[in-house]
Amino acid sequence: MDLFDPDLFDDAQSDKAKPDSWVKPPPFACELTGEIIDYDNIDGLAYSLESHLKLKEKLDTVIFTLKRYLADHDSSEKVTSRIQGSIYEVMLTKPSVKFNGSALKQMVKDFPSIAPSYIVPNGYKVVMKEYNKLEGTEFTEQEKMKFKDRLLAACEGRAGTPQIKLKRLNNESDDTE
Repeated sequence: MDLFDPDLFDDAQSDKAKPDSWVKPPPFACELTGEIIDYDNIDGLAYSLESHLKLKEKLDTVIFTLKRYLADHDSSEKVTSRIQGSIYEVMLTKPSVKFNGSALKQMVKDFPSIAPSYIVPNGYKVVMKEYNKLEGTEFTEQEKMKFKDRLLAACEGRAGTPQIKLKRLNNESDDTE
């Protein structure tokens, strides 16, 4: 079945008065399907939009799945990493680490002397460079250990799919042995 069946719709003309300077737009020509829909065919335009929205939903699902599959090939802990096949190099940028905002806010109040080095009070953002150092540091002072434990507990990890950039490699040889 064709994506758009013009026999299903009538060309209803609008009864609204238009200014004399108004020029009717040309028919809509879809680059994906080749369908041509007259500007005044409300049902045809709506049907086409509905069909394309369904297609977009399916495409979004496919793209999400492909990104997850590519990300599964990356075992690196780095924010940005690369994986490579014989034709493509794939650069993956992992999503930001998320933190529990209310926990950070409370830590700024509870640890006024330590928190400014790790938490920016305006917006309660963690200074990632300092956070990464903190993960591998052992403290002898009880207050600093308590701060470290609470900050690590406030970390909710990375959520979502990575950003992906594809680079096609230049293969000089087309040998298919």
